[in-house]
This record gives sequence, structure tokens and C-alpha cells, in this order.
Amino acid sequence: GLALDYKIDVNDAVRVKAGYAYSDRQADVNSAFYSPLQSVAYADSFGYEALGYLAYFQSSRKENAFKLSGDWQASDKLDFTASGKYAKDDYSEQFGVQQGVTDSLNLDATYTDTEDTSYSAYITQQHRTRDMSNAAWVSKVYTNLDSISTGTYLNNLTDDQFMLGLGSKQKGLLGGKLNLSEDLTYSLGETKYSAGVGGTNTCTAINATPGTGSAATITSNCASFPTITSHIITLKVNGNYQLSKPARLVVKYQYQRLLNTDPFYYADYQPGYISGTGVLPSYQQAPNYNVHMLYVGYAYSFQ
Repeated sequence: GLALDYKIDVNDAVRVKAGYAYSDRQADVNSAFYSPLQSVAYADSFGYEALGYLAYFQSSRKENAFKLSGDWQASDKLDFTASGKYAKDDYSEQFGVQQGVTDSLNLDATYTDTEDTSYSAYITQQHRTRDMSNAAWVSKVYTNLDSISTGTYLNNLTDDQFMLGLGSKQKGLLGGKLNLSEDLTYSLGETKYSAGVGGTNTCTAINATPGTGSAATITSNCASFPTITSHIITLKVNGNYQLSKPARLVVKYQYQRLLNTDPFYYADYQPGYISGTGVLPSYQQAPNYNVHMLYVGYAYSFQ
């Protein structure tokens, strides 16, 4: 592996850091002996391994990662921080995970009004994507596999997370006995899935009989499926009241609200669904909830 880091103080108020890391993991696996996927589809391949498949955590992998951050002390009271990261993983196997990409961006601001009072705000954006190659069927020998264009299909899974937060702290209230902190966050998450043949979202017939060229075909779920979305609002309030030098009262309150939109709980995505209700045949529903939590504690420090 290789790791490089660079740091520079542009001036008394601005500092910048950058970094790059490279790793090359080489896996030595006898695919004729080991594969995490067994073939059960056809009698002629019962008990044989699915050649070409290998779990991503055991496959050879090359990773390139970049990071960049900066601090700006705008004034004695105001400070800004920004950071970002990008990483790309490439895998060597014919089937399974082909590549994965992760990137994130963070922006923070802190305003210190007095030694006992401060306010903060932050924004975070995260993105992850994974590309996978799959076979419509598997065989005990490579020569029976269809070509990439007709015997395999690709799928892509993407996660996006956005978070916005506000916070504040107050110390020394009520004659120096009470300390408070508050934090309010909003999070938006989106998950997307798509599948297709030849790198597109277009479905074509896939030869379903290994190595025979038979007219028998199967179809795969090829398209961009509806986005799964979740909204989370969280409020936290913490307080510490000093009863005496060794004793204090701790009170914490947290509220959380989840609003979830999951199309897979509706319509034809689930056989046996209860029409128009969003209820699965097992009577499960998309998770939506309100939660209130209250904690009261007493702390004593022995001298």
C-alpha cells in the first residue's frame, strides 16, 4: 500500500490538509474448490461450484482514496471547517461486485459567543454506489457460460444520505450550577436499485439452458426501481444540575420521528399484498414511528 499526506498553513487563519492512499489486495483462491454460491438450478451442476463468483471481501481489490480538509478561523468567535473524501474500489472477479464508490462532503460552522455559550451548524452529504455482475445461470465449466452480453446481467445499488444539524451549549446557568446542550438534526436517506443487461436498463431474453442455445428463456427484473426514501428528525436536550460538589442530577430527553416511503410494500412488488394498504402478506408495514425518550439519573463522585 501507499499513503501520502500533505499539510500547509496558508496563513494564521487558514489550514489545509490533503491525502492520498492506494492499496492492492491480491487474493489467491482456487475457484475450482471454493465459491460462496452453489448451483442448484440444474441437475447437471448439482454439487459443483459456481465458477467465476467470489465474495467481494475475499476477492482481489485495488483501492484509490483521496481526502481533503480545511479550517478557517474567520474571527475570534467564528470558525469554519470543510472536509471531503472519495474512495473507489475495483474488484477482479468475473461475477459479483465489480466496483464500489464512496464519497462524502462535510461543512461545519461554530460560533462561540462567550466562554460559556456556543452555537454550531453542520451539513453532511454521503454517497455510495455498488455495481455487481450476475449470471442468469451457473455451470460447472466456464465453456458453458453465455457471453457477457446475453448470459449475465448487471445491477447497481446506490445510497444517498443528507444531514442538516443545529446545536448549542450553555454552561454556568443558575449561578453556575446548570449546563445545557441541545441538538436538532434532519436526515434524508434515499436508496435506489437498477438492473439491466449489457450495462443498460433494457430487458432482453437470457438463455436459460446452460450451453445448449435452447429457445427456453427467462426474464430478469431490469429497470430502475422506485426510490426508497426515509426522513428522520431527531431532537436531543441534555442537562446537568450540580446539587453539591460531589453530586449532580442528569436529565436527558430525545425525540425521533421516522417517515418512510418504501414502494416495495405496495402493489405488485409483493405477491399477496392487501390492495391499497401498504401491508405485506405478513401484515408488516413500512416503518414509520414517533419515539419519546426521557432519562433521569443521579451521579455522585466519591472523593
